[in-house]
Amino acid sequence: MVSGIVVTLIGMTLIASAMKSCAGGQPVLDGFLSGKITAAVVQQNLMLAGLVVITILVLNSFNNRWIRMSSIFVGLLAGYVVAIFMGKVDFSSLAQTSLIAVPVPFKYGFDFDFSVFFGIALLYLVTMVETIGDITATSLVSGEPIEGDLYLERVSGGVLADGFNSLLAAVFNTFPNTTFSQNNGIIQLTGVASRYVGYF
Repeated sequence: MVSGIVVTLIGMTLIASAMKSCAGGQPVLDGFLSGKITAAVVQQNLMLAGLVVITILVLNSFNNRWIRMSSIFVGLLAGYVVAIFMGKVDFSSLAQTSLIAVPVPFKYGFDFDFSVFFGIALLYLVTMVETIGDITATSLVSGEPIEGDLYLERVSGGVLADGFNSLLAAVFNTFPNTTFSQNNGIIQLTGVASRYVGYF
């Protein structure tokens, strides 16, 4: 029951984020509410998002498993191509960036502040709880066990990897990482849960 609630809550929290992204993200919504961006812009964004969703759903309904597995990639590609023709993709910033950018560890110095520590520690605790929920949800949609030694081994490994990645993130001047719950939707849509698919 707890696992079902966790999976449901993850899905429900992603709905608001997905709808906001479909409209163009927070800057577009803020601009629309303040009157700087017209309703036509928001409608274009929603139509573009709708095209991607419809493409994915249509391809996912085919009997051919290769078409089903590639539905998300083809849907995103179709949306990207249409966005280019709509003038929504701006390549101008690419001309100003260097080909290779090397991150600088501890670019802003190294310091320890107790007033900041407790807030960040709480943030890490929240990401750990989310990681446990995401791993449980991934196990559910992948047809794997959500109890027993194998499950606990996966959860402990996931939390350890999440903590180590967040440590690396701190070294390279960015925020803590967390597992990616959106992958559960991809697993359910494509039916592919193998971690080796990315190699091919």
